[in-house]
Amino acid sequence: AFERKLHKYFYPISVLLFTSILTIIFFNSFFILNDIWASMGTFSIYNPLSQLFINMFLRIVFIPLIVAGLLLGILLRIRYLNKIKPESSLSLLWFLILSPITLFAVSYIPYANMILMDFQLVQFLSILLSIIVFIYILSALRIRAFENITIFLYHNDENILKTFRYSVDRPRWLNNDYYWVIRYMYFWPVEITFPLPHIDWERLELWVNARTGKLEWVVTDYHYRELWYEINGKVDRLLVDFDPNFHTPMPITIGDEYSFIQNFLANNIDLKNFIKSQLKLIVKGKWMNLWIGTIFESPIREYYRNLHRAEKIMEIVGSRLLSSRLAALHWKNWRYPLGTDRKEIYSINGRNHPATPGDIILIE
Repeated sequence: AFERKLHKYFYPISVLLFTSILTIIFFNSFFILNDIWASMGTFSIYNPLSQLFINMFLRIVFIPLIVAGLLLGILLRIRYLNKIKPESSLSLLWFLILSPITLFAVSYIPYANMILMDFQLVQFLSILLSIIVFIYILSALRIRAFENITIFLYHNDENILKTFRYSVDRPRWLNNDYYWVIRYMYFWPVEITFPLPHIDWERLELWVNARTGKLEWVVTDYHYRELWYEINGKVDRLLVDFDPNFHTPMPITIGDEYSFIQNFLANNIDLKNFIKSQLKLIVKGKWMNLWIGTIFESPIREYYRNLHRAEKIMEIVGSRLLSSRLAALHWKNWRYPLGTDRKEIYSINGRNHPATPGDIILIE
């Protein structure tokens, strides 16, 4: 959400730089066309000098104009996506920052190559363009392709409504009551992993008490592990961020963090202090806080982290990276720590037995 607030700063800057570069391109086209007409008056069109001027026009003017048109088309597309898919705001922000640089590099590379003959500058600008394209691709990975929504009614008493094959699998921390479960399934066509990228599905569930209408739990997946986030305090509207590449849902379920974010979004941003705070977060390794743009963190989040420390999780999952990531999230309850992709444990086509106490962690 904070990315959208930054748009108003970068829109005028980006438009000014973009139009300035286009103006320079048009001036170049005017001078090159004059040279072409002058040479055509003396030589034929097939003369090498005339061919050189025409080649200069195509590379220095015509190709950048085509790229400018493509960039404007992409901008319109991203703006449209930004209205229906909020996560595309990061792509729009990067596009506003990098599109003028892209146009400048595309227009200046042939000029540096044919006029200045500065091949080191050409190499530098080519590398810069490659980095920009890479950033474009990374920011686009965050945009989901589509989502499916399912709503169903659930009761936690197996005698009233049998849901699980084995009753031990039911969420023990739920009240014996009816819940409306709103399940969002998000799909991304690409997640960058090694050795090969693959498609990615993510689940986000809202567990609403059917009698009170109160949202009590938010459920997400993390590498086939089911994480339950408890609603603490007043959260009028659920805010969810997604990891840029792995698309891990990160809901804001803590009231004071929600209030702080709402106040943050309602006020104007001091861009200098904002960038300064972002750099501090990167140095401290607090990537989880980057999206709200501040160093504020609820004490409740730290409380949850103390309940499930990385060392304890490491004993279960056997992966230092996975355990540190899981420990950083503020979930309260965790089901299927070995991962539901372990078909030999959980699938009805596997060993066909219920989850054991060792398979379920209850942090209460």
